[in-house]
Amino acid sequence: TSLEEDAVESANQYLKDKGWDIGKHH
Repeated sequence: TSLEEDAVESANQYLKDKGWDIGKHH
């Protein structure tokens, strides 16, 4: 896993915890 992928995973998890879903902004 590259650092960039790690960053994306962390950001995705962070947003998921807040009720967000990357790629689906409805």
